[in-house]
Amino acid sequence: MSKKMLPELRATDVDRFLKLQAQMQELLARITAISSKAPDQVINKFKLAVINEQLNIANDILVGQARPFASFELFDEAALPSNSDVVVVLSQYLTCLENWRSEHIVWNSGDYSWKWNVDSKVIKTDPPRNRG
Repeated sequence: MSKKMLPELRATDVDRFLKLQAQMQELLARITAISSKAPDQVINKFKLAVINEQLNIANDILVGQARPFASFELFDEAALPSNSDVVVVLSQYLTCLENWRSEHIVWNSGDYSWKWNVDSKVIKTDPPRNRG
């Protein structure tokens, strides 16, 4: 099976993605912990603003079919979501971010490693987590 080659990324694209992925994983861990105690409690406005900031960046990266939900952009601050709602959305975004990462990495048979398909330097990465 041949992998469709996407255009190369810039190293700054990879840096932006890695920062986003790490921050969203941490947000998910924190909100999951809160949700396990109070799943139906609404999230506070400060946390929601931080989450929406990260979702906005994710929406810039995940375009078209790469997004988890066709009709979702950001949480509405006027109708605060519950903790469990936020967990569902963040987990779906993280899955889609991993799919995006998997599409932008390549196997280097020269040194038997996975690398980002970037234009200017070698950036090693973990193997894709979404392949069987």
